[in-house]
Amino acid sequence: MGEWAKTQIKSVVESLTLEINTKKIEALEVQLKEQTHKNKIALMKGKIKSLNDENANYDKIEQSKCDSIISIVGEPVLYNSLIELYSQAYPNDKDVFIKSQIEKLTSLLSNKS
Repeated sequence: MGEWAKTQIKSVVESLTLEINTKKIEALEVQLKEQTHKNKIALMKGKIKSLNDENANYDKIEQSKCDSIISIVGEPVLYNSLIELYSQAYPNDKDVFIKSQIEKLTSLLSNKS
């Protein structure tokens, strides 16, 4: 795998991780508002800080760019790992993305015939 590909895949992983972490932070903040136990509040605040610190290291790229990069990954294990991350980051768009991949593969198959 070339350096360009590694850089692109790394940016997708970081962007998807940023999105996943942001969703976790949002969920923790909702739980935090309802929490009354001081120990649990402290743990939640620590987890939120940790996720925010991690997110500070990542850059967000457009979802469509993530789609494009994932769709050209040829290595099955890496591709499946990226799809798993993608479905965690964008659970509502998972089916749309998978259908688009099926259409691309079907198109490739019909072009070979």
